[in-house]
Amino acid sequence: MRQWRAEGYTWRAIAAVADDTWGTDSRGNQLFGEDLCRESARLLGENPNADPWN
Repeated sequence: MRQWRAEGYTWRAIAAVADDTWGTDSRGNQLFGEDLCRESARLLGENPNADPWN
């Protein structure tokens, strides 16, 4: 997740890649991608409002 954001993936693109990678069914929903990034940052102990997350 962090790598995808660092590479410039949008939240929508992250949702689509997550669908392909993990079989989720968000249909590239931007809010799903944003939630994935927020939770990933939290699990890593990083600020979700700082780069590369936001």
